Amino acid sequence: MVVFYSCCWGIFVILTTTAESRTSDVTQRHVLVSNNISLPCLVPVSSVGDLSDVSVLWTISDTKGERLLYNFTTGTGTSHRAGAHVSPERMSLGDASLVIPQVQLGDEGIYTCVVYSAFSDITAQVELLVSEPEKQFSGFLVIAIVMLVAFLIILLVYLLLFKKVPPRVTEVSLNGPLKHKEKSTFQCLVSDFHPKHIAIKLFLQRKGQEKHMILNWNNGRSFSKSAFKELLQDVCFSKPKNQDECCIPINSVPAIGDLGHSFSAEISKEGQDDGTLILQISAFPDISTDQDVKLLLDIEHPALRNPLQKNFTLHIIGEKPKLNEILASPIVCHGDLVALTCPVSGFKPRPLNITWFKRDRNGEMWRVGGTDEQLGAENDTIPVKRSASCWHSISEGQCSEDFTYNIMSILTFVPSLQEDLESTYICEVYHPATQSTQRRSKVLHVKASPQLDSIQLMHENPQADVPMTLQCRIHSYFPQDTLEVVWYVDGKEVTAGVTVSDTGQADNSLYHCTSLIKLTPTWKDVGKQFKCEVRHDGLAQSTFKEWTLTKLISLPKVDKIICEPKVPVFGQPVTMSCSIRDFYPKDCSVVWVKGFEIMSDGTETEEPEADIETKLYRCKTRHTFIPTRDDLGCEFTVEMIHQGITLRPPKDLSLMLTEGGLHWER
Repeated sequence: MVVFYSCCWGIFVILTTTAESRTSDVTQRHVLVSNNISLPCLVPVSSVGDLSDVSVLWTISDTKGERLLYNFTTGTGTSHRAGAHVSPERMSLGDASLVIPQVQLGDEGIYTCVVYSAFSDITAQVELLVSEPEKQFSGFLVIAIVMLVAFLIILLVYLLLFKKVPPRVTEVSLNGPLKHKEKSTFQCLVSDFHPKHIAIKLFLQRKGQEKHMILNWNNGRSFSKSAFKELLQDVCFSKPKNQDECCIPINSVPAIGDLGHSFSAEISKEGQDDGTLILQISAFPDISTDQDVKLLLDIEHPALRNPLQKNFTLHIIGEKPKLNEILASPIVCHGDLVALTCPVSGFKPRPLNITWFKRDRNGEMWRVGGTDEQLGAENDTIPVKRSASCWHSISEGQCSEDFTYNIMSILTFVPSLQEDLESTYICEVYHPATQSTQRRSKVLHVKASPQLDSIQLMHENPQADVPMTLQCRIHSYFPQDTLEVVWYVDGKEVTAGVTVSDTGQADNSLYHCTSLIKLTPTWKDVGKQFKCEVRHDGLAQSTFKEWTLTKLISLPKVDKIICEPKVPVFGQPVTMSCSIRDFYPKDCSVVWVKGFEIMSDGTETEEPEADIETKLYRCKTRHTFIPTRDDLGCEFTVEMIHQGITLRPPKDLSLMLTEGGLHWER
């Protein structure tokens, strides 16, 4: 009789707890000593995710206080009460119920279930009441129990065999957002129905189209089920250049293929003891065709007079574009072609609108290029200025793994100091699918690279030991303060005698100047190379001009005139001579002069000879004549014509015939 009573009481507890579990979040559970019991803890499947990311804690609070009874973490359970456990298989379905075998009076208390996951922390409490069967029963109690048991048996038979319980259908749970061109799996639970015979149909309906059946399942037998097909190779409608890239015009939308291939569905884990079915739906949606698509679920069951219908509207999102910094050459020069590149990556789906703006130094802003959809259409408050010297082009690719697009937007133009100095170029990208607007900007520090004229010698014929000046004109550069000029002689830097003059600015804002180097050359400098090197922010590397000292003039020097005989005699021949030395080049004309009159007769000049060491030339010249009284008081000297220069020695090198210096021979 005790065993019979225990069984009846257990049946009663099961029935009452089943009813209570549907009506209250905090419930009571009654159980007899030595019986098994399952304390319920149900969470939505969408909150479970991967079991490695889920933790479950069961605690008990009784007269001894609160203590840990069972914990489940990283896929492993640890029990602090013999036999207590949570089924991992049921956990993946959102069932974290705790099973306690052989319940004793010491197990009575309030049990708390806490589930931790990456998505939420949803808590449940159950009060467990343990009763010990009475050992003595009165006759009346026995009759009441027999009648109760009979009633319960009849009720149980009715519930198990004849009672029709309609199915419960949960909302569709999706692990994360539904993204364009990414495979996603979501599910819906159908449970607690009786009898087991059930028919499930799933339809797909797009805007303005008829509904399309993707699942027809009946009593555990599925048919007419659309197989899920991967679309990784079907999206690129032009032949890719390589395995990771395919080209589609930026503002085009790919052609729509078989609409039924975006979604598929199946029933899994059917026929469980608790009558739970899982409707699993796989999707590979396209935002252009599947946005706000409806999934229509029809369920037929004997407990339902009309089919149970559930509608789910799916919202598909894209990936926002990622903008890197605008790329440009390190040096932007006045008058040189420049390309500004704005890299846009990782976005989907199409289209994408790109606009380039320019803001000058005064703050005025206008549009200068971009895609046709955006240029002149989006923001009418910003004027459009199309320039013949400004071009916009696009280089693009697509990743075959996640179907994201990569774009290189390139703005090409010829900058000028007057229009582009310190101006800002802005690349704006608008993605309609995500309603994302992003901007990147680049300030142009326009420079002008200096131009060098050839090095010029300020004197036609440089002379040895005579100061000379070399000059190099530098022009068409900007800015002014970053110019640096360095002179080299045979590779060695020279600072002495270097100056800069004639600095100015032209009407086109470009600067100019002249750099000079002054030095006194010697014969050792012949053949040396002079270099003017210019460094500037507008140059990637320095520029220079070179000049070589190929020749050097040495003007002749005259020694003292010698007279033979030392004391001239009227009527007798007299020879005056002198040495001319240290001249270069060789050609040198020599004439003797009396006063201002050239004496052409009686002059003899030797062929010049070069000194072995100095390479300079020397020669001797003579003039023979018969002096008369007319020669008294006259000054005799030599004149030289060398490299177009007429040279006459100083006074102390001239010879003057005086009366005291002449006599008559008797």
